[in-house]
Amino acid sequence: MALIVKYRSLFSYIMKRKVTKTSLRNKADRLWSSKTKIGISACQYCGAESKYLQSHHLISRSILKYRWNLSNCIVLCPSCHNFGKHSIHTSPWIIDRYIQINYPIMFKWFDTNRWDLDAVEFSIDDYRAIVEELEATSTTATTATTVSTVSTPD
Repeated sequence: MALIVKYRSLFSYIMKRKVTKTSLRNKADRLWSSKTKIGISACQYCGAESKYLQSHHLISRSILKYRWNLSNCIVLCPSCHNFGKHSIHTSPWIIDRYIQINYPIMFKWFDTNRWDLDAVEFSIDDYRAIVEELEATSTTATTATTVSTVSTPD
């Protein structure tokens, strides 16, 4: 009987767990990553098919106002993303010309926003709104053509 009471109190603790900025930010990261890969089965750079595709931020994920924007992404295989001789992280200049030629809508968004790097602070309500918007985003959206409307705080 004591064991059942212990598990009930643990369950109620888990159910009443406080929602924090960190937990919402992590959830938004997972949603962003999964949404950006919908409908894409091959690396957008080299064309290699992979079940281990990774989402790469065009504008650094440390810039929060663009971190969860679905246009701030190119989907890459592990080789092109991190491990290859000419990976995006070791040779970031490679991607500029490539997306300009192959993904003009993505490049237009990137070129318009890449120098607008003002820091913003998000409240817990801002994070909730970002998560809700990502959850509501159509599952047929693709990173090459979609411009997210994730808002930034004023």
